Amino acid sequence: MSLFTRLRASSVSASVIPYKFVLLESGIPKADKPDENVKAFVAERAGFKAVRGWLILHGAILDKHVVVEQVRTRVRFDVTPLMVSAPFFEHPGPLEEFEGLCGQISLPFWPGPNPIVRDSAETDPTEAAPAESESEPGE
Repeated sequence: MSLFTRLRASSVSASVIPYKFVLLESGIPKADKPDENVKAFVAERAGFKAVRGWLILHGAILDKHVVVEQVRTRVRFDVTPLMVSAPFFEHPGPLEEFEGLCGQISLPFWPGPNPIVRDSAETDPTEAAPAESESEPGE
């Protein structure tokens, strides 16, 4: 299954992850460093893990993001202060794939392929077209 197919399928599970203010040993988490914020948080506290995924911005832009999950309860929260709340979903693939992708992906709406339906009266396109008459119309 292609990356875009997997992203589309996973995006339906997106939800807004609540923000939780935390103070790291290095200070206040930075808005443009979600990966660093979560790595520091997880390193400083036992029982938490990083969850890598995507924020859905403006309905069509996927922005790489990382949130925290408490291992025991599976409750997720965001330690990165964001300007706008946006739905988040987990990346549907391995960590190596996620890390190799760019920071943003455009995922415009695509309803999928339409099934090809043929009318039984429709002619076969592989057949030769009928010869046109040389007479003038109305003759």
